Amino acid sequence: MASIQKEKDIILSNGAQVSVHAEIYNSVRCLEEDCNTRPVRLNDYKLNNGDIHKDWHGVDSYEEAVQYLRDGYSPVVESLKTTLKRSDNQEKTYRSFNNICGYVPVVPLALKNIPTNMVDMDRNVPKDKVIDIYYDITANCDKEVSQFLKAGEALLSVLIELEQAGYRFNLYAVQSYNNTSKTDLLCVKVKSSDRPLDIKRMSFALIHPSFFRVIGFTWESQSPVTRYVGFGRGSALHHTQTKDVISKIIQDTFGDNAHYISGALLIEKGYDKEYIKEEICRVQLKEKRRVG
Repeated sequence: MASIQKEKDIILSNGAQVSVHAEIYNSVRCLEEDCNTRPVRLNDYKLNNGDIHKDWHGVDSYEEAVQYLRDGYSPVVESLKTTLKRSDNQEKTYRSFNNICGYVPVVPLALKNIPTNMVDMDRNVPKDKVIDIYYDITANCDKEVSQFLKAGEALLSVLIELEQAGYRFNLYAVQSYNNTSKTDLLCVKVKSSDRPLDIKRMSFALIHPSFFRVIGFTWESQSPVTRYVGFGRGSALHHTQTKDVISKIIQDTFGDNAHYISGALLIEKGYDKEYIKEEICRVQLKEKRRVG
């Protein structure tokens, strides 16, 4: 099966309803095949090469975006060379946990004056610890190519640290097309927990604006799950829903272990890696409570 399609109505705590349509791919190859073969459904959203501009899409043509989709985006490897080299020299058998001292604060816990409000590290991380990470690259039309790249690089540098600390994770590239009552989601798996990071091959879907503004727009114009949502071509969940609503949409659609990071919010936070780490800690705390 090329993809899994989901449609569900999510009831919020205030009684409001969000209609969610999602299409989930297990690989970028399957997404590419659908983009190349499906007929256009939303004619007003049709994307032609004449509509593609390097300074906004990040590529000169649809074919160039597809080439990146197949082969990966090489420049990011060079940008992260220092992080990769540093991580290669670190121990790989550590686990993160909350402590009274550590290397990064957990802001929600600190605001509540909880003593164990710092993230610390220890050896012998459990080998069965798997985190499901969903990174939403969606950002508004005023965001520049460089902002997409910087946000994606911040994410990848944290993921490198995470893997070198002994964690395993499934990684998904997400796009959101939505308003307050409708949400269409594209989700593509770019890494399985049983495989090591391949920065070059997975980076395009996590870092490059043309994955959203070329490949994603093509998907949106063709997929049987998509609808007109009223805010142009892709509006980040962060800009239309509260944090609690986003959490419910993501977990009801992708499962309780789904861990969501917003690229739009990461840009607004100045590419702050602590935002990503705080989200990782939130998942760890939830798992700890479940075990206890």
